[in-house]
Amino acid sequence: MSASLLQRAPELSEQHKKTVERLGRAAERLVAMVGPLAELTRLFVAGAMQLERRPVQLHDLCRQVIRDLEADHPGRVLFEASGDGQGSWDLDRLVQVVHEVTMNALDHGAPSEPVLLSAEDDGDMVQLTVGNAGAIAPDVAGLLFDPFARAELPHTRRSHRLGLGLYLADQAVRAHAGTLTVSSDGDRTTATLRLPRG
Repeated sequence: MSASLLQRAPELSEQHKKTVERLGRAAERLVAMVGPLAELTRLFVAGAMQLERRPVQLHDLCRQVIRDLEADHPGRVLFEASGDGQGSWDLDRLVQVVHEVTMNALDHGAPSEPVLLSAEDDGDMVQLTVGNAGAIAPDVAGLLFDPFARAELPHTRRSHRLGLGLYLADQAVRAHAGTLTVSSDGDRTTATLRLPRG
């Protein structure tokens, strides 16, 4: 917040502005690392992830996540929806899950290829798939939901994240009595989220 306020100060020299920008980026990286650690601590203390369920429209949630990612990844994420996307879920947890799985597809997929989100109605369940170009080895797929695992994937770019994101996403899905799986077939990797409507 202080870095953001300083950036607006009219009397800063160009050199000082660059320094403040670096401070802002460092603060963002710190928040990105501390947030998952705090969530992990809460999970270990409570023994299970706590949910605050309310009516949620999954299709609208996916569109919002895509809008949030659009500035850094313009045109990279496509979305298809069919049927009813309504359910009773913890909105914040589900946003984190969709954001994390989509970010992993963007980070580890072929940068020249789009990521496709697809939401489907399956009766008492909804299914969301997130697919990206690029294969992962079976032994790597087994590490994806382990906390702190940092497997090397074909298109991985340097990241300041700790490797907790998919673990926490999986825990959130389990708390909803759902499943989150990743499969790789040929040149494509797909994460599949299945959730009961609540």
